[in-house]
Amino acid sequence: MAAAESALARELEQLGGWTTVYTDLSVDTGDPSRTEALRRRAVVDGVRQAGAPEADVAAVEALLAEPTHLPSPTTLFALVREGQVVVRQVVEEAAVRPDVHTYGPVPDLVPLLAHLAHAATYVLVEAERGTASVTLRRLGDAAPEQSETIEGRQEDLTKVRAGGWSEIDYQHRTEEIWKQNETEVASFVDRLVLDRRPDLVIVSGDVRARELLVDALSKESRALLTQIDENAGAPGASQQTLAAGVARAVAALAESRRASALERLRQFDGEADGRAAVGLGATVSALQQAQVETLLVDSRVLEGRTVLALGEAPWVATASDALSEGVEPVTVGAAQALLRAALMTDAEVVFADVPVTSDEVLEIGTNPETDPAADPLPAHADGVAAVLRWSSEPTHP
Repeated sequence: MAAAESALARELEQLGGWTTVYTDLSVDTGDPSRTEALRRRAVVDGVRQAGAPEADVAAVEALLAEPTHLPSPTTLFALVREGQVVVRQVVEEAAVRPDVHTYGPVPDLVPLLAHLAHAATYVLVEAERGTASVTLRRLGDAAPEQSETIEGRQEDLTKVRAGGWSEIDYQHRTEEIWKQNETEVASFVDRLVLDRRPDLVIVSGDVRARELLVDALSKESRALLTQIDENAGAPGASQQTLAAGVARAVAALAESRRASALERLRQFDGEADGRAAVGLGATVSALQQAQVETLLVDSRVLEGRTVLALGEAPWVATASDALSEGVEPVTVGAAQALLRAALMTDAEVVFADVPVTSDEVLEIGTNPETDPAADPLPAHADGVAAVLRWSSEPTHP
C-alpha cells in the first residue's frame, strides 16, 4: 500500500462525523472570480444540507478559499472531522467522478481512490546530449518530490570539425562523451529506482541521448521503462506536450493494472483453489479475514446498496447478528464500507468501471464497446469481487 493510503487508513478507524468534499477547482473561464464564488457557495450549501456541523462547514469554506497556485484542470478532495481537515488532496487533473458533498459515519472514498488508481509515482528523464533533467513525481501532485539537473561534459558536442581531426576521430570522441554523460544520468536514475521505488521510468528527449541512456540503465530500471517521443527541448515543443505524453504513459500503466486484475479474477473465478471471492457476501467475508489482495469494485452497480460498517476489526459486515457483543455497526453505502475495509486491511483497490472523463484512458483503447479488457465484472459479481491472498478452500492431503 502506498504511503498516502496507509496514512489515510489510520484516520479511518473512527466511525461517525465525516464530511467529504470532492469538487473541480478549475477556473479556466472568462470570469474566474465569479466561478470560484459560485462553486464555493454550491459546495458549502451542499455539505450544510448533508447535515455537516457548522465547524465542518467553516473548515470547508476556508479550504475553498485557499489558493492552489496551480493551472487548470485542478480537483480537490477533502475529509473534515470535528472542524479539522484530516485529508486535503489537490491534484492537477480533471475530476473523474461527479461532485461529492456528504456527511456521514464513513467518508466517501470513491473519488479519491479513483484518482489514486490512475496515479503513479514516476521518474521522468528529459535527456539531451550534454545535460539531463530528472524528476521524481506523483502524477497530479502540485510539486515534484525531487528534481535534479545533471550537467555532463560539453566539449566537442557542438565543436566545428576543423584542424587536424579526421571525421572518424571527431565522431568517435563525440560518441564517447555522449556515452559518459548518459552513463552518469543512468546511475542517478538507478539510485532513485532503488531508493524510492517508482512505478515508472519515463524517458523523453533527444533520440540518440535516449538510446545511450537506455543502454546504460540497470535491469531494475529497464523493467519500469517507458519511452515517449515528446521532446520539450526541441524547437516548437512545449512542456504541455511533454505533460500530455507523461499522462498517457501513466494512464497506460493504470489500465494495464486494471486489465491484469480483471484477468486474474477471470482466471480464479470458478476454479477449485478458491482464490477468488465473487459477490457482496463472499467479498465481505474475505475482507473480514484480511484475505483480500485486490478488491475489484464497480461503483455504478453498487449504487444504492448498503452494508454495515464497524469501528473495529473486521470493519465491515452484512448482518449484525453475526457480530460480537458490544460492536455497534452503522448502515452505510456498500462501496464506501468496502473501500474503507480494503484500506484497513492493506488491500489493493481496482475500479472495474472506467472513468468516462479520462481522455487518456479512452485514447489508449479502453472503450468497453471495442476492448475486451475493459469489460466490467462478471454479471454474478453484482458489482464487487476480490482476488485473494490465499485459498479459501481447505486443502486435503
